[in-house]
Amino acid sequence: MAKTKGNLIIFLKKRLREIGKEAEDKFIQKLDPDVLDVYRSTLMFYWVPVEKMAKIIEAVAPVLYPSDPKAIMKLGREFGQNNLTTVYRVFLRFTTVPFLIEKAAKFWKLYNDKGNVKVVRREGENTALLLVEDYPDLPESMRELSGGFILSSLEITNAKNIQIARDDRDPVSWKWKITWK
Repeated sequence: MAKTKGNLIIFLKKRLREIGKEAEDKFIQKLDPDVLDVYRSTLMFYWVPVEKMAKIIEAVAPVLYPSDPKAIMKLGREFGQNNLTTVYRVFLRFTTVPFLIEKAAKFWKLYNDKGNVKVVRREGENTALLLVEDYPDLPESMRELSGGFILSSLEITNAKNIQIARDDRDPVSWKWKITWK
């Protein structure tokens, strides 16, 4: 069973507290008891089963962003902005998009115990293809969340017009096409 780091749950607890008890209650009501147990007991350094994390994401995103059709991507973006602390921000501000994309494999392994990241890029072009392979059961909500996280990371580099298009046609190799100026 694949696992992902629990720091997203810590972020969600904080966000729901900021919004208020009503939002947290609405979210909790959507969870099955086993998923609620994971939500309540997870600490930042815990590894959480991906299937349970996906259920948490799918339940919380519409509570946090009720009118946004891209609520999960928005959650990923906000999580990335929150997760990239001041130390990272200073470093990332002086990097380029290609450099950061090349480091994606290391970032992936910090948060996920399954899947291998590859990057396909042509020198001099402002486009890249980020692939996650060997993870055919990566839930759709986790793929959408990842797109938002990628976007927030790249925004720090001062690149302009960053676009991320997810391609889910091949479960052997999940793809995100990234373009920028």
